Amino acid sequence: MTDRADTALQFHYTADAGFAGRYARAMFLERQRGSLVFGAVLVLLMGALGFLESAFLLGAGLFLALMVVLQLVVLRETLRAARRGAPEGDTTVVRYDEVVLRLADADVDAFIPYARFRDVRPRGRFVAFRRVDAAPLLLPVELCPPEAVERVRAGIASRVVPQLDPAQFPHHATIDGGFLRAASRRVVVLMATHPTLLAVAAGVLVTGGALTVAFADPVPVVVAVAILVLWPITAIVGTRSAIRKQLGTETIWSGFDDEYVTVARGGEVLRMRYRAFDRFAVSRGAAELRVASTREWQLYPLGLFPAEVRARFS
Repeated sequence: MTDRADTALQFHYTADAGFAGRYARAMFLERQRGSLVFGAVLVLLMGALGFLESAFLLGAGLFLALMVVLQLVVLRETLRAARRGAPEGDTTVVRYDEVVLRLADADVDAFIPYARFRDVRPRGRFVAFRRVDAAPLLLPVELCPPEAVERVRAGIASRVVPQLDPAQFPHHATIDGGFLRAASRRVVVLMATHPTLLAVAAGVLVTGGALTVAFADPVPVVVAVAILVLWPITAIVGTRSAIRKQLGTETIWSGFDDEYVTVARGGEVLRMRYRAFDRFAVSRGAAELRVASTREWQLYPLGLFPAEVRARFS
């Protein structure tokens, strides 16, 4: 349904019984496309080497089996998140203004400048909005028909970011060293507890061990252990490097009312009901909030959450 009262485009969509499954499969392919291509190339390469050394066939078969198990785990987790976040009957409204996309459902009201997207492209029954510094946004085609896609593309090309009104946000902070340390700790916790990442680590170790047995050579398992050691180090270094570029350069704003917490940065405004979170934790230098539907953590500088408002999350 389109609202023609002004130049904005507005569409509504109510999730049916099969929406969560369709969304999960589309999001899985959008996020895992690179991993699937890499895995397929690696299996083909190991299979080709199997003509020279049969042990490579064992490695290819084992790796393929582990990849299938891993991707099934990822798909299951994506489906569970979709069922929690978009149950049957859940209604989403998307409005396309001149330079900002507004997305609203029962718990979230987000204003995202088109300039925050890298591109937008159809993906079957969905449309993918790829972002520079965040996970992709995936909308059903009913919420983003061709005329909306063209408006978003024009907004991306214009690079226009609306200015925020600081008077609307009583609290503000910048990225500092405390937040940097908290983000590094969160990376370590994620890699030590996330089922998908643990499955990847197990797959690397098992594959290395199998090749060591097949070749009677310790090199594969040594390489596997080295990968497992370097992987979290690389992740932490990459995270710290990305955050250091933001130290003291960008102000983040926050505000609170009876129902919503509002956070704004870089022209983007996100309003979420307190009930959308199932955990709130204070880490040294950061506030950590876990989104109930996705079980993903959001980190913010602690100064955005003064002590008198933290109890609202309980």
